Amino acid sequence: MSLNVCVIQPFTLFWNKDENLKQIQSIIQHSSNDIDLFVLPETFNTGFQPKAHLVAEDHSSSPTLQWMKTIARTRKCAITGSITIKDGERIYNRMYFVYPSEECVWYDKHHLYHMGGEGLEFSNGSKKCIVNYKGWNILLAVCYDLRFPVWLRNTLENHYDILIIVGCWSVLNRAHWKILTKARAIENQCFVLAANNCGSLPNCLPNDEDSHYIGESAIIDPYGKYIIKGKCGVQDSLNATLTKKSQEALTSTFPVLKDGDSFILQN
Repeated sequence: MSLNVCVIQPFTLFWNKDENLKQIQSIIQHSSNDIDLFVLPETFNTGFQPKAHLVAEDHSSSPTLQWMKTIARTRKCAITGSITIKDGERIYNRMYFVYPSEECVWYDKHHLYHMGGEGLEFSNGSKKCIVNYKGWNILLAVCYDLRFPVWLRNTLENHYDILIIVGCWSVLNRAHWKILTKARAIENQCFVLAANNCGSLPNCLPNDEDSHYIGESAIIDPYGKYIIKGKCGVQDSLNATLTKKSQEALTSTFPVLKDGDSFILQN
């Protein structure tokens, strides 16, 4: 069983929704017709904005979600990525997964990045989301979630094959991004699709490492090895064909998940 994936790394123009969607649309149009799943970064339409009310779209009428649905339907593929969404009285960093049928499910980011002001206007989600697509179980996660292995722990009871982590990681945390994406693949014996933005915040200083985003998206195998790695600081797209055969070869000969400690998460 195989899955053709494309991880898109746009050069994000912060808070310029129209240009960002136009750029991503162009990348998708020039991609292979056999892509099963496109993965976009965190807040791919605007870049991260802690003043969430300035960029939030309503869940019931989101033009960006409709844009995702149109791509999924016309390309006969799935597409995923996070955007800032207002749902009722709350605002979430919401990661949508849209099927070719335009049906969608979503995951609301659980761990808010308080150092960047995310907790001021965003609410956090409380539920994990594992989607099934073409016979693959896929766990959705957003940015800061990557630092919390307990939240992302793979188990025999709630098993997943692929972890998708969408992010907006800066130069300041470049080493962490590389190490943690590989660590999550190794400890969970899963593929990791890691989509990161690149670009810079408006009016930032050249030496402000926390305002420049690295890119370096990646597709990582269950052994923790790069299948393909994105460039630093520039637009890129990564393509790979994932096969369950390689993953099953590892889990059958080295079944570490069977020896894992049982635990229950309590919010």
